[in-house]
Amino acid sequence: MHIRGPSFYNLQSMEALVPGTFVADAVAIISSIDPIMGEVDR
Repeated sequence: MHIRGPSFYNLQSMEALVPGTFVADAVAIISSIDPIMGEVDR
């Protein structure tokens, strides 16, 4: 069984949220989707 955590799906939304924004805005976008990076990095 392969189970993906919820943060995996949250980070997939970055592709739709980031185009046309500044790099500084990307930091705010990442923090707004509340990823758990330890979970994503496994």
